[in-house]
Amino acid sequence: RGRQDYILNTMSLLRPAGARLVLVGRRGLHFTRDKFTSTTCSPTLQRPWALSCRSYATGASTTTDAPPASSSKSETKKDKKKDDDSNIFLDNLGTIFLMAIGGIVVWLVRGSYNSANRTAIRDDIEDHAALDPCEIDDLRLANSELTPEVFRAIMDRLSADFPHGRATYQEFVKSVRSTMVSLKGEMFTIELGHLIDRVVVTALEARKVSQEEDMPLAFWLAVVSIAMHSDTSDRVRVLYEVMNVGKEGDEKPTSADVINMVGYLQDSCQLTPDSQVVLGETNIPVQKYKQGAPDDMLVFDELDMPCDLEAFADILRSRAVCAWGECHLYKKPVI
Repeated sequence: RGRQDYILNTMSLLRPAGARLVLVGRRGLHFTRDKFTSTTCSPTLQRPWALSCRSYATGASTTTDAPPASSSKSETKKDKKKDDDSNIFLDNLGTIFLMAIGGIVVWLVRGSYNSANRTAIRDDIEDHAALDPCEIDDLRLANSELTPEVFRAIMDRLSADFPHGRATYQEFVKSVRSTMVSLKGEMFTIELGHLIDRVVVTALEARKVSQEEDMPLAFWLAVVSIAMHSDTSDRVRVLYEVMNVGKEGDEKPTSADVINMVGYLQDSCQLTPDSQVVLGETNIPVQKYKQGAPDDMLVFDELDMPCDLEAFADILRSRAVCAWGECHLYKKPVI
């Protein structure tokens, strides 16, 4: 306190005329005057006091004192801290939210178009089917005597009549008719045969084949199997035996035979429409679908690979083929 009073008394004698002496914190003493045009700086005293003078012109003050280094460092640290506090997510929250909403809208719209395209193909398959499920049920109920045993007798007669494994539709019908008459008399025949004829005509038109041309016996037998009165297990066994009709020896059917049989079942309306809808080649901007061929529904590494009965049953009851709607059953019958 005594040193401060001494400094004040001394500097009051040294101050310029018209200037006033002020004490500013720990920074020291300053001479100030409202319109002091010249600048006079006195030597700085030792801590804690420092002496300097300021000049004023038109009310604006300037000082020749250099800004302290600590203040500059403090401002630099604050700016750096401000830069470090920036968050990309928070700074662009609105943009991210709009992008998320837009992506969800696009996903929903695209999904709607995809479903519409798939439904359109499915409806087209149903519209062009030769038989509907109710007609197939009526056909099986009307032919309750066409059992798997009778069907195997027809197969044996066809194998004997056509050892090369091919026949026209007229030759096939004549052989089937004679076999059934020989089994149970003149009254024994396939009831509601016009439904079978409709399936044959539709299938041949799809294959662009005339009725005068011969076709594999497996094709004709697969068509007639619609009317066979049996459960799924017997139906699978009979179709497995059909694939060997017209072949020499007891070799197992191959993957190529399975693909052909799936095609015959598809031609005779024994596959569900959903299983026949496969992905198309175009998926941008929306997914396109098409009616799949057997090669689209089944893919094998080797076409000459043997196929046993269990594997054949699994293929027919898979979702890729879904013969007779068996893929929708929770518990499938044992073959």
